[in-house]
This record gives sequence, structure tokens and C-alpha cells, in this order.
Amino acid sequence: MVDLSTAVASASAALELLKNAIKARDQSLTDKAIADMVDQLRNVNMAALEASQEALKGVREARAADQRIAELENEIRELKAQADERDNYHLVPVGNNSFAYTLKEAPADRQQWYYLCQACFDNGGKTVVLQMRDRISLACPACKAVIHSGQMQAAVDAEYQRAVARRQTQADSE
Repeated sequence: MVDLSTAVASASAALELLKNAIKARDQSLTDKAIADMVDQLRNVNMAALEASQEALKGVREARAADQRIAELENEIRELKAQADERDNYHLVPVGNNSFAYTLKEAPADRQQWYYLCQACFDNGGKTVVLQMRDRISLACPACKAVIHSGQMQAAVDAEYQRAVARRQTQADSE
């Protein structure tokens, strides 16, 4: 027969084994729960990373849109300035079936009367002053166009006199 102390020791060992088995099972469950939580945290981190990348992309797109808006606003200002400048001029014949732009109003005091190249003004809004080559021709320094006219000086003088007369009429009516 087995003595009582041996039976108690065996029961105690069996209880210890049972406790260890329960502990191992609990540890296994705990390890599995921790592993699941780690996986979930990884998923959350990945989602947060993707969201921050999308937000950064949105910020970049917004910054690019703001820059494009500023560029377009500058372009609008430039076009408005060109339109305002263009409104100061009108197309006039300068003889020999040629045309040039000149001021609608007489130039300010002591300012010389001048003509702008019609081709440069119409193709890009450049205000290039035609240069007198001789008494019967004007030349554009930008596009190299030459306008010949035997009536040039008479046309210049007549236009200047009309502008001065308009200016005087306006001054008298005020």
C-alpha cells in the first residue's frame, strides 16, 4: 500500500501539474490575445499612415491650386492692364494702305506724337513705337516692318492738329 505521504505528494504533484497546465493554457490565451491586439494595432497604424499620406496629398494639391490661382490672378491683372492700355489707342491710316495705332487723345504736354506698330500691337499687345526712317517711312524695331507713305508727314500733322483741337474743345466745355 501506498503510504499517505506518498499519496499526498502525488496529489500535490498532480495539482501542481494541473496548475501549470492551466497557467500554460491561460498564457497561451494571453499570448494569442496580445498577438491579435498587435495585429489590430498594426492595421490601425497602417490606416493612419494611409490617411496621413492622403492628407499630405490633399495639402499638396491645395497648395498647387493656390499657386495656379495666384498665377491666373496675375495673368488677369496683366490682361486688364493691357486692355486699359489698348483703350488709349486707335487704329489710323498712315497712308499707302498702311495702318498704325496712335493715341486717341493728344499726348501730354511736351510729349511727342507717336505711332505704334499695328502688327506688334495686335499680335501680343506690345507697344512698339515706330521709328521715323526718313520723311516718308516708318520702321518697327521689333518686327522690322517698314511703312512707306508720301503722305506721312501730312498725316502726322493733321492727326496732331485734330487731337489738339479735341483737347481744347474738352477744356472749353469744362
